[in-house]
Amino acid sequence: MGEYAVTDGLPAYALAVDRFAEVSLSACSNDQAGLRAPQVWPEIIGFQVDDDDRVLDWDSGSDGWSQLGWTAGLIDRLIEVLAPARLAPFQLQIDTSSLFIEHDDEHSKLGLGSSSAIAVGLFRVLAGFFGMRALRPEALLSTLLPVYQAAQQGQGSGIDLATSIHGGLIEFSNQQGETRVRSRDWPDGLLVDFAWTGRPASTPKLLLCYRQWQQDRPDQAERWHQTASSLLNDGAAALSSGDTDKLVGVLGEYGRGMSTIGGWMGVDLTSDVHLRIMHQAERMGLAAKPSGAGVGDLALIAGTCAEAMAAMRDWLASENILRVEMHPASAGASLDG
Repeated sequence: MGEYAVTDGLPAYALAVDRFAEVSLSACSNDQAGLRAPQVWPEIIGFQVDDDDRVLDWDSGSDGWSQLGWTAGLIDRLIEVLAPARLAPFQLQIDTSSLFIEHDDEHSKLGLGSSSAIAVGLFRVLAGFFGMRALRPEALLSTLLPVYQAAQQGQGSGIDLATSIHGGLIEFSNQQGETRVRSRDWPDGLLVDFAWTGRPASTPKLLLCYRQWQQDRPDQAERWHQTASSLLNDGAAALSSGDTDKLVGVLGEYGRGMSTIGGWMGVDLTSDVHLRIMHQAERMGLAAKPSGAGVGDLALIAGTCAEAMAAMRDWLASENILRVEMHPASAGASLDG
């Protein structure tokens, strides 16, 4: 909760869930060095190690370069930041299978901040491979955020990175480059569910639309800022006081706010499927909102009544809207081996 507003410095809330990107690294000979991400491209993208200049010479002419070039560029930036004394050859594999779903014979990526999860995983395994000590979460975020934002053309607040690093439920803000992360206790009695609304969204493109709208219509942007600030303050108060019913209400109001600014922006942030889910949730005494940038992808459903949540699941099934099985994850990124 806090989409778009978080990019303006307001505090927002995010939850880590138990679907993970797994990044594996192993030492190898130079002729076997490369990157493999089977959910994106079936073949390995090779590179040669230039230890003198401490850079990777990627096979950028391969067929899969358009799919994996962004990740390769991120790896280059991470190596530059880590500045190892020696650059030895290695092979990387990125497994994001749990971040995809199969529905109606289609293989679709869930909007769960996969690029941030991958960035955190890459940093952790590369630092471990080069024999560097693990950074505390705060230091890891401050080190990784500018690298990640550079790879994203300066877009994004860093909330997905912070969630991947810290895990659990967090309160996050980024005001003029100064990030603050606070772990919050899970509200007593809060029940959440997730639904796939049918199409992925491009967060960077939507953020560009948001910035253009702010420039073109500063009066509307100020109204939204005041509304979002008020709702997020109400959410913070509900979390602090343990008023879970009030928190559920605020979640629903924030979803309606996203629908409003989507109309102002000329972008349908709450698709017909989102609106159907939101209206049905309200009829059942629950709340629903887009989870993330909107347009399509995931809907978050929240409530305090188990019977109503079960009835909502039945309704989703009757409407052929896929429920996405996932649960809160208390821990952030971990390194094994």
